[in-house]
Amino acid sequence: MQLFYAPDIQLTSQLSEDESGHCVRVLRLKERDEILVTDGKGTFYEALITHAHPKCCTLAIRKSWKQAPL
Repeated sequence: MQLFYAPDIQLTSQLSEDESGHCVRVLRLKERDEILVTDGKGTFYEALITHAHPKCCTLAIRKSWKQAPL
């Protein structure tokens, strides 16, 4: 499962334009593919791609969990 960074994932449920481009163009992920997203603050989200567009990839968050600091 691929890991992506989205600092405001809880508010927008979408990837940034850079992350969306990497997800759709480079990795060729599409709708209904599962990815892993982090907000960079210790929370991880398992998400399903609902709209795969290279400029705005929309997600449905399935579950989230907090990672303890190492």
